[in-house]
Amino acid sequence: MKICGKCTNSLTGKSPGLQCGGACKQFFHANNRCSDVTKNQLSLINNLPGGNWLCVKCRSMRDITDLPVESDGEDIDGDRTEVAGIENLTKIIADLNRNVRELRTSVEFCSGKITDFEKKLSKLDDTIKLTNQLKKENESMKKEISDLNHRMNKLEQHSRENNIEIMDVPEKKKENLFEIMTKIISYVNHEVRPEGLDFITRVPTKLTNKPKNIVVKFRSKIEKQNFLAAVKLKRTEQGGKQGFKIDNVSPRCFINEHLTTVNKILYKSAREAAHNNNFKYVWVQNGNILARKDDTSKILHIMSESDLKMITK
Repeated sequence: MKICGKCTNSLTGKSPGLQCGGACKQFFHANNRCSDVTKNQLSLINNLPGGNWLCVKCRSMRDITDLPVESDGEDIDGDRTEVAGIENLTKIIADLNRNVRELRTSVEFCSGKITDFEKKLSKLDDTIKLTNQLKKENESMKKEISDLNHRMNKLEQHSRENNIEIMDVPEKKKENLFEIMTKIISYVNHEVRPEGLDFITRVPTKLTNKPKNIVVKFRSKIEKQNFLAAVKLKRTEQGGKQGFKIDNVSPRCFINEHLTTVNKILYKSAREAAHNNNFKYVWVQNGNILARKDDTSKILHIMSESDLKMITK
């Protein structure tokens, strides 16, 4: 059992110590009471190659006995080197302690920075979650708005189900629209009773170089459909030409169903897509835009811009 030469208590794992390398060869606890070595310094001394620690008593005796006048031929320079080594060790330990303190300060500083970063990261995570939530809500609102616009357009088109629209009829002062309509009815070889018409009016157009379109409202949907059937037959007799040359009316006028602005744009886009993809037919029936590639293919119902991919695919 190793007994401390200072306090006479045993050296244990919890109370470690070290042995004097001097004449006494005694053990001492690694603390400020029994030696000048701390626990932190103990492992450094034990692991230092060639380390030889002396207790205070042996160190004092070495200082006296190592005087040059009492030398009996032993290597005085070697002893001095050993003392210098111990002094260097003390300096190294002091430097290590200073470095440890500086390292602790740096670690505490870095720890604070990491804490700040974690707080910012947590806020960023909350922001991302909020952004994703807003994105989902935005997509949902866009879909709702799209659905509402589609329903409004459908209702607006339904309100025009008894209407036709006549385009490119030159405007004249004090013109009689009923008279113009009578000439058109006669041209397509169709009879319409006077009471079959509800009203006739001109409506503005976005094209400044074009005359205002003429909108005719029939009193019933059947009357409108019968008239458009006569227009279609006349168009067929003319070899499929779209415009009609009618004396005292127009050099080339066009007769179609009265579409909403949204449907007019969609109809134009559908015709362009059909032309670019070799579709034979694009037409309007009861406010619906329809397309067909050839006489045997199925009829496509174009209800929105996204439906145009059925033509372009």
